Amino acid sequence: MGFSATQVQALRRNLDRRHICTRETNGRGLTYMQGWHAIAEANRIFGFDGWSRETIESRWAVKTAVHSLRLISPKSGSPSKQSKEP
Repeated sequence: MGFSATQVQALRRNLDRRHICTRETNGRGLTYMQGWHAIAEANRIFGFDGWSRETIESRWAVKTAVHSLRLISPKSGSPSKQSKEP
C-alpha cells in the first residue's frame, strides 16, 4: 500500500524541535525522539490501528542506552484518519 498525498506531506514536514531530545552519555551526545511521541505521530498520520512497526535492529549502545531501529509502515487496507493541522 502506498502513502496518500496527505500522509506524504505530513511525513515530509520537519520535526518540531520541542519533541527532539538530547542527552550526553559517556561523553557522547545522543539525539532521539521518545517512543510515546513516535506512536502519537504514527496515529496522527496513519490513524489508530492504521500502521504497524517492526524492530529491525536492537542492541546495547552503552551500559544505559539501547539502540533500536524500527520501521513504521501503514497497514494495507486501513483507512487514514487525518487530523487537521493548524
